[in-house]
Amino acid sequence: MKPSQPDNEPNRSANQSSSGEPNSAPDADLVDVFEQELGELKTQAIAVAKFASATAKLAIQEAGYALTGLPKLVLLAVTAWQLSLVMWFTLVGLSGWLAYSATESVTIGIIASITLQVIGIGICVALISSYAKRFDLRRTKAVVRRAQETYNDQR
Repeated sequence: MKPSQPDNEPNRSANQSSSGEPNSAPDADLVDVFEQELGELKTQAIAVAKFASATAKLAIQEAGYALTGLPKLVLLAVTAWQLSLVMWFTLVGLSGWLAYSATESVTIGIIASITLQVIGIGICVALISSYAKRFDLRRTKAVVRRAQETYNDQR
């Protein structure tokens, strides 16, 4: 009969191999689980890298397509600008001619053309001033002013 082992002593048979040497190898099941998880992680990392690579290639292709259309876009913008100028001149001339033919006064025709030009310039000035207000950085200036006031109060 073997003497009983005390409760605080570990089971020596679990920590020793059959040759009596300490067993330093981890549990085989734990190693298998770790290798399986590592393999899955590697597979997912490769999939993410392939996705990122494909997305970058697509973005480069789309940028290339966009750049090939840029000269056409510029040409269309210049053409549209010229057509809008011609249309504006035609509208001003038509308004002057209609005013002249209605009153048979050259002065009224010229005044009608000039009035239309002034209205157009007024609209442009109003739009420019409203768009310029967007660039005054009101919020940023307010934050800087508040920070300066806070700094001055702390002194």
